[in-house]
Amino acid sequence: CLQVLYKVFNSFVELGPAHIHATDYVKGVASFFLVSLGGTAVGLLFAFLLALITRFTKRVRIIEPLFVFLLAYVAYLAAEMVSLSSILAVTFCGICCKKYVEANISQKSRTTVKYTMKTLASSSETIIFMFLGISAVDTSKWAWDTALVLGTLFFILLFRAVGVVLQTYVLNRFRLIPLDRIDQVVMSYGGLRGAVAFALVILLDREKVKAKDYFVATTIVVVFFT
Repeated sequence: CLQVLYKVFNSFVELGPAHIHATDYVKGVASFFLVSLGGTAVGLLFAFLLALITRFTKRVRIIEPLFVFLLAYVAYLAAEMVSLSSILAVTFCGICCKKYVEANISQKSRTTVKYTMKTLASSSETIIFMFLGISAVDTSKWAWDTALVLGTLFFILLFRAVGVVLQTYVLNRFRLIPLDRIDQVVMSYGGLRGAVAFALVILLDREKVKAKDYFVATTIVVVFFT
């Protein structure tokens, strides 16, 4: 959802305040749902295709991990090419693969996929946070605004807590094991990550977004704080 909102607001910036009309806001809301649901549909489509393919790989088990990596990546690229949410595409592809594809492939293939993905995820996260650390000490990449930083920290904590409390209030009516207060506190604070937000803010065009340096500083503080 973060990536989708980023694309919507970035398109507003490219249009410019003088060229934005009421219909553009309606289009923005519609595009949010279109991009989100479209990315989800692409992920489900490729997960179905992968589940179908892995039903016929019993005699060639060695290529099963290759199909898993390849089609998951193709789902990401396909969504990106048609301006849909590539993150949601690969996420829902993975969710469906966990349930259906895992049952089709061998134990060795499952182990290969599991630990290769863990290695890639850890390596990617390390690279992002190394870049984050370098950016944090490079004052040429950001500008400080105390009010913006403190205001952002306050509101993300507030809205995250409100969102978690309201959703768990509804979910607890249907869950066999309700989420208690401690769970809600952990979810409210623990869900405030920042690697994706930092990657997106770095991609902002400084010519179009004059306050980019302030956004970069605020994002770095949020990431370190949480």
